[in-house]
Amino acid sequence: MNDPIFEDEEVRRRIAETLIVAEGEFINQLQTQAFDEIRKYSISDIEGMVEFMPKPDLARTAEALIELTSIKRRVSAGVETVGGPWT
Repeated sequence: MNDPIFEDEEVRRRIAETLIVAEGEFINQLQTQAFDEIRKYSISDIEGMVEFMPKPDLARTAEALIELTSIKRRVSAGVETVGGPWT
């Protein structure tokens, strides 16, 4: 079935451009809003668990987080400073 709207190359090109822009906006919105929502719920879940943890479990959790931070810093290519890069 041929649709006369898509027979015009200029219309086809404009639709393709519009779709590309819409896709970019969708991805941008997903990154800014959806990921923020996921992060917010994840933080809330962790805070809820930590609130009722026994002290020995809190200590082990703190050790694990320190170790994860140490590993991340070893494999990251960023500048290792406390207060940010020197200016």
